[in-house]
Amino acid sequence: MEERQVVLTLRSKTALIMDRDNISFAEEIVSWTKDPTNADAQRAGDDRAPAWGWLGRLHLGADGLVSIPESMLAPCIRGAGAMIPHPTARGGKTLKEQSQSGLSFIETHHPVWLPPDDAQGWHPIVYHELEQKLRQEEDFAQHEAVARRLGFILDVRRAKPQYNRSHVRVRPMFAPWYCVCAVTVTDEVFTDKLVLDLFNLAGTRKGLGNWRPSVGKAGPFGQFTAIGGVPADLATAMKGWAKA
Repeated sequence: MEERQVVLTLRSKTALIMDRDNISFAEEIVSWTKDPTNADAQRAGDDRAPAWGWLGRLHLGADGLVSIPESMLAPCIRGAGAMIPHPTARGGKTLKEQSQSGLSFIETHHPVWLPPDDAQGWHPIVYHELEQKLRQEEDFAQHEAVARRLGFILDVRRAKPQYNRSHVRVRPMFAPWYCVCAVTVTDEVFTDKLVLDLFNLAGTRKGLGNWRPSVGKAGPFGQFTAIGGVPADLATAMKGWAKA
């Protein structure tokens, strides 16, 4: 078949919690804890010290925008494909394999778009601006205030990595959010409707990020719905950012 592109917009059903495994950033935090000048600011088992530690949890694209990576989206779609019977093949075959071989994401990262407020329309998060404002800020309350102004929150909750220990976790949480992604379709089994059905099933049953429905300690976070194309207000905002 002749390949074609399908553009979809993912719209949040529940909040998305990011938790990037950022090795280099973790090493910077270790260096901070070993610096004797930071002794008074340290709090064992508390992600709020250093206050800027949550910045390393954000996924970034090459353009410096906070994004959902293809490495999160592809497994999400694969999991949903395993739940859909292949429409023509026999023997209980599903669309798990075709979801990876017959669909490919055009971009490796897909910016998270946050809702309009009084100052701006739909907007992404520019990481270097966050870093400039907050990397030297040790007051965690200031971090929370900046996040709120940008349209997201810092989720602070107590976790128990061991039965006799607790740890205060901090994770960036986005709600509501949009994400636009385009896929190249190379397998004739995928009609536009089937692509949309696949993404909607993925959004409901699999999800993205921390505490999503498909992980061992499942939660309600990271769920989304998918629509074909891009809503007019979001498309206008995207064009404006592309020109900036």
